Amino acid sequence: MTYKLQIIKCLFVLCLTLAGCSRDRGKPTHPDAISVCGNQLMQLPGGEQSFAFGPADRPDFDNGLVERLQNRPFRVPDFSVAIAGELSGSRSTAEVLHLLHRFNSISAGGYGPPVAGAGGWKKGRDLSGNIRDDFLRFTVSPSDGGAGLIMNRETELELENLDEEAVQMLADLLELTSVLLRISASSADNGSLTELKQSDPSYSSLETTDLLMIPFRERELYSNHHRKFFNTVDAEMIAFGSRIMIEEVNAIAGRYRTLVANGKLTLDRPLILRTRYGRIQLLTGGQDTIRLSTLISLDPGGDDHYWCNTAASDGNKIPVSISIDLEGDDVYGDGDSVTVVCSSACGLSYLLDMEGNDEYLSGAAGLAFAVAGCAVLDDRSGDDRYLCTGRYGAGSALFGQALLVDRRGNDIYSSGSYSLGYGGTGGGALLLDYEGDDKYLSSGSSFSLGASAGRWGDATDGLSMGGGVGMLLDCKGDDEYSSGWFSQGASYYFGLGILVDMTGDDCFNSITHSQGAAVHSSLALFADLAGNDEYNHVADSTRLTQSIGYGRDRSAAFFIDQSGNDRFLFGNKSFGVGDIHSLGFAVDCSGDDSYTWFKNSVYNESGSFGSAQLLDERMAIQTGSEGATDRWCAGVACDLKGKDSYLSLSDESEPVRFFRNRKSIKKIIESTLTVRHDR
Repeated sequence: MTYKLQIIKCLFVLCLTLAGCSRDRGKPTHPDAISVCGNQLMQLPGGEQSFAFGPADRPDFDNGLVERLQNRPFRVPDFSVAIAGELSGSRSTAEVLHLLHRFNSISAGGYGPPVAGAGGWKKGRDLSGNIRDDFLRFTVSPSDGGAGLIMNRETELELENLDEEAVQMLADLLELTSVLLRISASSADNGSLTELKQSDPSYSSLETTDLLMIPFRERELYSNHHRKFFNTVDAEMIAFGSRIMIEEVNAIAGRYRTLVANGKLTLDRPLILRTRYGRIQLLTGGQDTIRLSTLISLDPGGDDHYWCNTAASDGNKIPVSISIDLEGDDVYGDGDSVTVVCSSACGLSYLLDMEGNDEYLSGAAGLAFAVAGCAVLDDRSGDDRYLCTGRYGAGSALFGQALLVDRRGNDIYSSGSYSLGYGGTGGGALLLDYEGDDKYLSSGSSFSLGASAGRWGDATDGLSMGGGVGMLLDCKGDDEYSSGWFSQGASYYFGLGILVDMTGDDCFNSITHSQGAAVHSSLALFADLAGNDEYNHVADSTRLTQSIGYGRDRSAAFFIDQSGNDRFLFGNKSFGVGDIHSLGFAVDCSGDDSYTWFKNSVYNESGSFGSAQLLDERMAIQTGSEGATDRWCAGVACDLKGKDSYLSLSDESEPVRFFRNRKSIKKIIESTLTVRHDR
C-alpha cells in the first residue's frame, strides 16, 4: 500500500510540475490548465514542491490540520490512509479518541510511552467503612471536590445493603463525576453563553443545542454574540475531559461487569442516588423501562427501553451524562423528534453498550453529536440500527469531538444532512465501523458519509468560519453507501472530508459533489482499498455530475480505488476534474474495470476523465487575495493496471466511443505521460 501511495504522490507532483512548466509553451487560451488521462507511469520525478490551495486571508476558526495540508495537498492521501490504518488497529476506544483529537490538532496526553495515561486524580481514596462519613464529601459542589450528592437516611440504607466492592465502585464513580463536572464547567465561558441567550428575545426559550446551532441554520446574524461565545470554547479542555471520561468509564464498566458476574451487585429494584446535577441509577437484570434522563446509568442486562434523552449532556442542565449497558437487545429513544440519544452541548456524553442487537432512535442532533463538547457512542457487538430522524447525527461535531464506533455486526446507519462522520466548524467527527456488512443511508441529504463544511458569510453577514474534519471509516465487510450531494468524502469551504473503506465488495451511490469532491478552498479524499466495487449504478444517472475526484475553486480532491474489478458510472465533470484553479485526481490502481461516462444534460459541454478548466472572464468568482496560487489547474485520471473497458453514453443512451483507450495502443512512449491542453 505504501508503494502505491508513493506512485500516486509522484503522479500528483508530476502533474503540478507540468502545470507550472506550461507557462512557456506558446500561448494557449488557458496555459496553466492541464488534463491527464492514461495508464502508464514511468520514470516519474521525485522531490516535493509546495502548492498552496487556500487564499492568503483565512476565515475565523479555521482548522490547523486543514491549513497544513493545503500547503502540501499531496499529503492528504498519506494522512488519510495512515490514520485509517492506525484506527483500524486500535485496541480501545480511548486510543480511537486520541487519534480523533488529531483532527483538531489537539493532544490530550496519554496512550502510550512515555505517558501511560491519566488517573492519578483519584487514587488512594479508600473507604473507612462508615457510609455516611465516606459519602458526605460528595455532597459539596464539584469546585470543592464533590458531586452535589443529596445524602439522606434512605440513601445510606441503600448503600449499606451493598457489597463492599460495589460501594467502592460507586465512590469512585462519584469521584469521577466530580472531576468531569469541573472540566465541563471550564470548557467554555458560562457568562458569554448567558449573554448570548439574553441577546435576543427569541433565544430565551431555546435549548442550548438549538441556540448554538443558529449560525449554521441561518444565513444572517444581527449580533456578534455567537462569535464571542465560540471564541471562549476551550478545545483542549474538552479533549482532556473526554479522555478521562473514556478511560475511567471503561475501567469502571469492567469492574461493574465483574461484580455482576460474581453476584455481588444483583438488584431486585433500581438503586437511585440523587444529585443536584441529575440521577445516578443502577438498574436490574430484567427488562427495565427508563423514562427519566440521568447523570449516570448502569444496567447489567435485559432487553431495556430508554424512553427519554439518554447520554445527553447540556451545560445548563446536565453537564455530564453517561450510560453503561452490559448486555441485552436494547432500544434507545422513542423516535420522537424531541428525544435525543448521545448528544452534547457544552458537556461530556458517553453511551457504552457492550452486547446485544440494539436500536438507537434519536431526533435531530443525536447519536454522537457534539457542539462545544464531546459525545461518544460506543457499541461493542450485535446487529444494530442507528436512526437519526433529522440533521446533525451519527457522528457530527462542531467546536468539539464526536465519535460513533461499532465493533461488530451487520449494522444500518441512517440520518439526514450533516451526519455520518461530519465535521463542521471547530469540529472533529468520526464514524468508525470495524466489521460487518453495513448500510450507510442518507439519500436526498447533503454533507454526509465523511464530509465537512464551513460557513461562508461573505455575501451575508460576513461571519465566515472554516470547516472541520469529518471521516467515515469502514474496516471490513460488503457495504452499501447511499447519499445525495456533498457526501462520501466531500468538503466545502476550508474543510476536510474523508471516506475510507478498507475491504469488501461495496456499492457506492450518490448524486453530485461526492466520492472525493472538494469545493471552495477545501480538501477531500475517497479511498477504497480492496474489493470488487460498484459506483453509482443505482443512482439517478440524469443528475450525476462533479464527483469521483472533483476539485473546484482552489481545492484539492482525491479518489483512489486500490484494487478489485470495479464498475464505474459517472456523469459530466467527473473522474479526475480540476475546475477553477484546483486539483481533481482519480486513480484506479489495479483490476479489470469498466468505465461508463453517462453524458447527461448537466454540464453537457464539460469534460470528464482527466479534464481541467481555469477561471475565465465569464465567471464571477473572485480570484483570491494577494499571494494566492491562482494560475494553475490540473485534472488527472489514471488506471494503472488491468484489462478495462470504456463506454460513453449520451442522454439518449446510445453507445459511442470513450476517450481514446491508451491500453489499445501498442507503441507507448515509456518515459512520458500524454498531456493535452484544454482550450
